[in-house]
Amino acid sequence: MFFVSLHVVSGFLLMTFVSIFFHQG
Repeated sequence: MFFVSLHVVSGFLLMTFVSIFFHQG
């Protein structure tokens, strides 16, 4: 269960990073 939540959090952070990166571009 811990690894599942960790995967969701890492995925959310990745999407946030990509979103910010595209907005700056």
